Amino acid sequence: MNLTSLKFSGKVQDELTINGIITYNDDCKYEGEIKGGEIEGKGAYKNGSQVITGNWQKSKQHGNCEVSYTNKDSYTGEFKEGVKHGRGTYRWAN
Repeated sequence: MNLTSLKFSGKVQDELTINGIITYNDDCKYEGEIKGGEIEGKGAYKNGSQVITGNWQKSKQHGNCEVSYTNKDSYTGEFKEGVKHGRGTYRWAN
């Protein structure tokens, strides 16, 4: 994720929690919860090759997430600090 240039739109829920969309300068997009200036909570991140939906902590996948790839493969499982960790299932499209 490139944070050098981004656009935000959304709604402030309280002083630290925002539901919104971050559009990065490389056409990647995050839609979901933002807390204390970081991607935190439930949301989806999209780039040219995958969509990652699930739980986020400190701007990294953390907890249960699903990754859908453009080739129709997918991974559903646990992440810890942005890395696949624990149980998960990878499904090939073919």
